[in-house]
Amino acid sequence: MVRIWPNVRRIVLILSLVLAAVFAPAAWADETIRAAISNRYTNPSVSIDQGEPLNFTNGDTSRHDVTASDLRENKPLFSTPLLGQNQTAFVEGSQYLTTGSYAFFCTVHPFMTGSLTVTSAGTPVPRPGGGADTVAPVLSARVTSGSRRGVRRSRAISVRVTSNEAVSVSARATARGRTIASGSFSVDEGASRTGSLKLNAAGRSAAARRRALAVTVRVTATDAAGNRTVKTVRRTIR
Repeated sequence: MVRIWPNVRRIVLILSLVLAAVFAPAAWADETIRAAISNRYTNPSVSIDQGEPLNFTNGDTSRHDVTASDLRENKPLFSTPLLGQNQTAFVEGSQYLTTGSYAFFCTVHPFMTGSLTVTSAGTPVPRPGGGADTVAPVLSARVTSGSRRGVRRSRAISVRVTSNEAVSVSARATARGRTIASGSFSVDEGASRTGSLKLNAAGRSAAARRRALAVTVRVTATDAAGNRTVKTVRRTIR
């Protein structure tokens, strides 16, 4: 006697697995940044390997883009055009990035922010025009604000940065675990520059209330090739 039922059950099981794969919701891969209603990135923390393609898809009715906060030769390290609903574009410049973390935002809606992490796996695409620069900038940094009264009056914390090459600098000051000031500026090759980190509401309150303001400033300097150096400096401002 031919046994039919086991074969039928096997066929039904296979069909069930195929249908589940076809109709299961598609997973959103890390290598695509996505925007959705209303005015938000649905996956603001994105990871890619060096050289891995990165795209941006806009699912919102509003126009959005992806633009790096860090600059290279006065241009964003990576960016896309403004996209309409259901449009997709390659994030140009992401293929050149080396290992690190890179902030991005939407130029139309600056409150839309995210972070791109590039892992040490893979190999970045060489930038056009010659061999790739893989040497991080050498820099020093110090907090130069002299008094709490001066900080309160200027509503800013001053940081002096010296670099051996031209860099874009972003800096963030914290006190007691809270961000109190931030800012960005550029430094020319072999030069020093003092930048102002504007106090936010928490910073203005701390400067007004405390007799001594113990601050930690994280300075990130990025050169034209995308290499970066991070310095952390501390000072108690009285």
